[in-house]
Amino acid sequence: MTRVRAALVVIAALGALPARAELPAWMLQGERVTMEMSWLGITGGTMVLEAHQPAGETTFRLAMRATSSSFVSRMIEVDDRFETRLDPKLVTTTLSTKNTREGSHTLDERVEFDVAAGTARRWKNGREREPLKTPSPTLDTLGAIYFIRTLPLEVGKTFSFNVQSGNRVYPMLVKVLERKNVSTAIGRVDVFVIEPAFAEGGLFGGKGKSVIWLTAASPRTVVRISSELPFGSLTASLTKVERPWQAVLESTSGSGGGARQNGSQTR
Repeated sequence: MTRVRAALVVIAALGALPARAELPAWMLQGERVTMEMSWLGITGGTMVLEAHQPAGETTFRLAMRATSSSFVSRMIEVDDRFETRLDPKLVTTTLSTKNTREGSHTLDERVEFDVAAGTARRWKNGREREPLKTPSPTLDTLGAIYFIRTLPLEVGKTFSFNVQSGNRVYPMLVKVLERKNVSTAIGRVDVFVIEPAFAEGGLFGGKGKSVIWLTAASPRTVVRISSELPFGSLTASLTKVERPWQAVLESTSGSGGGARQNGSQTR
């Protein structure tokens, strides 16, 4: 199920990382995006993405929860949760947690970034692992793909930045393939077609690819993502956008051992 989790992370990670001191209004207001996931044309589940600044805090919270549909749950029940805290001034991740439940498989990961020291402590299923060197700025996978929405996208451009994934730090390459007009849940819009990939493998180990559609106009809303996997294609399509949005109750950061999070409660 490793490739399923990798694809879910890519699909989940499109929201709003501030890349400049002058933050976009939609990021300050908060945003909640709901997407429908499908495998080989069969509805497979729902994904909810959240991005906002918790009251009284200087960091931004990014979160994703992906759950399987009742039909897919008969074969394998999926409940994956990811949360990232970002420092908007340094454009770097300060905390990353992943809690995945896929059938009988469970995985809890936590990474705490020491930006000043350029290192990160890691825990996997409650056990601390070898620390990483993380040159500043370094983003986790979720934060990195959120960052794409703040880039000056133009057809033909390629961007690169450091991303932590597992026990390594990789250069992520982002290519802007084309611009086209498509029909979406928010009407017909122009979109940029983006292909993010780790230059040294990373998410997909050099196999398959993900393609992302972002609205060409601000706020660069993600409307579709497709991922090619060995067992078929995985697609996420936009169904609802809530903006402005703010969580009523904040999720906790959990223990160093990667304890399961309860998630936020929404309005």
